[in-house]
Amino acid sequence: MYNDKTLFKFFLLFMKLIVAIGLLLIIYPLVVTASDNYALMSSGNLLAKSSIVIAFLTALLNIFQIVCLFVNLGAKMRVVYIVSVFVSSILLIFVSAVWLSIYSFMFLGLSLGILGLILISLQARK
Repeated sequence: MYNDKTLFKFFLLFMKLIVAIGLLLIIYPLVVTASDNYALMSSGNLLAKSSIVIAFLTALLNIFQIVCLFVNLGAKMRVVYIVSVFVSSILLIFVSAVWLSIYSFMFLGLSLGILGLILISLQARK
């Protein structure tokens, strides 16, 4: 998709890999430790329980976006790519905001989600 911008493509690849791997690593402590140890999960909070599934969905969307970086996309697939970046960035911000009070490293998720929204909004204007 970004054939003329090689450096930008590798920056996006690095960022998407960090987000995808980070979210997959975040899912493990959310499922194992948070579900047993924190009242946020045991109180039946649907928002907290659904954030685990949303984190997995966001990781899968980031893997899809990595594939799209190295494939020439048509007009329809470009729209699908841009929408998936918006959705995954918003979901990353959502998951990070839900768990920010328990895990302080969720600030990284917030900043990466905001950075993703900024970068794709600049790209969508073109």
